[in-house]
Amino acid sequence: MKPDFLKSFNLSRLKPSPRIRRICMWVSYVFNILIALCTISAAYAGLVDPNVTALPAMLALTFPAWILLTIILLVINLFISWKLVVIPGATLLICLGPVISNTPLNFMKEKITPENKDRAFVLLSYNTMGLFDTRDEPQQPHYPGDGRSPVNPTLSYIIRSGADLVCIQEFPKYLKPNERLRITQEQIDSLYEIYPHHTSNYAETILSKYPLYPLPLKDPKQEYQPYTPAVVNIMGRKTLVVSAHLESFGLDDSDKALYHEVTQGEGGNKIDAVKRQLLPKLSEAFRNRAVQAQELRQLIDSMNIQNVIIAGDFNDVPDCFAMRRLAGTDLHNAYSVAGHGPIITFHTNRFYFHIDHVLYRGALEAIDFKTGDSDSSDHYPIITTFLWEPVSKPDNHDLPDIDLVNRRDTTFN
Repeated sequence: MKPDFLKSFNLSRLKPSPRIRRICMWVSYVFNILIALCTISAAYAGLVDPNVTALPAMLALTFPAWILLTIILLVINLFISWKLVVIPGATLLICLGPVISNTPLNFMKEKITPENKDRAFVLLSYNTMGLFDTRDEPQQPHYPGDGRSPVNPTLSYIIRSGADLVCIQEFPKYLKPNERLRITQEQIDSLYEIYPHHTSNYAETILSKYPLYPLPLKDPKQEYQPYTPAVVNIMGRKTLVVSAHLESFGLDDSDKALYHEVTQGEGGNKIDAVKRQLLPKLSEAFRNRAVQAQELRQLIDSMNIQNVIIAGDFNDVPDCFAMRRLAGTDLHNAYSVAGHGPIITFHTNRFYFHIDHVLYRGALEAIDFKTGDSDSSDHYPIITTFLWEPVSKPDNHDLPDIDLVNRRDTTFN
């Protein structure tokens, strides 16, 4: 028996009318379609040359967020209507390739065994931010008892990494003891004892346990170079190795402050400032990276060499235009081949992006890809384990012999 106060209350009044339900359903369809269009556009935005327009390149940066939103919509739609599920489901299928590039799930990976360990080597790639410690504000010399490491933490990480080959970006051209950066002579000696072979331009460096043959730069007088190349004799397999650092966005403190306001939801009245202050810098950087990627691709194509590894800070996300132009049809992304799950490699100023990459081709295969645990730089290091294919035919081509005498580049002395 209903209570008296419910007898006069008609529950059916709480139900929306058929007209309202139809309107809500159409709104849901429109919202799902809009999200689908944005997700698909972000997934394939890297196909558009930024010299035509840089807006798609900016959209590509947001692709992981659109995928997350699409998955959330898929789950919500399960409780609303199976017809709505079709839209985000189809979106994920259409974007399957870019999704795998951004979030690979390589559960079955080849392991290092006693039988194949003599064919394995480890590559470390790390933007070291000039060996400054991003956790220090401000940078000060070490004083006993202040809780800080008495030595440079980034150098210590590289020394302890166990990597056979290291591609470094934003590395001091002249590595000397420095109290402010806590660089000690012992660290320098240890580094070059482990890596007696090395070459460098202004800031991009290759450290190697294996002999290497530095290649001439396009313009040696130019202070900033987006990459430094060398032919490295890795276990007897001559390999073109490139430490790359494509152009950054070059944002100053005021740009970063504006970005903070926008990401905090306080940028509603900052649209004009974003257009005037941020978009021109972003657009120029996208265009310059496309040019640099093309130059690097021409270097690869000009050399009669099968084995190639390009590692470094690309300042852009997987499947961006510069990455596509550089990779062509023959270079593999080590993260897509051997990575597992989404990652970020840049972690400061709320710019949480995966912008450090390793591309390769030849008689080798990436079997593991991960980020390191060092957070002293604004980038995380990335670590790739490679495995050579068993030697079945020569792959050294007609390359010049590599001087097996330990090299000491005079720029390091």
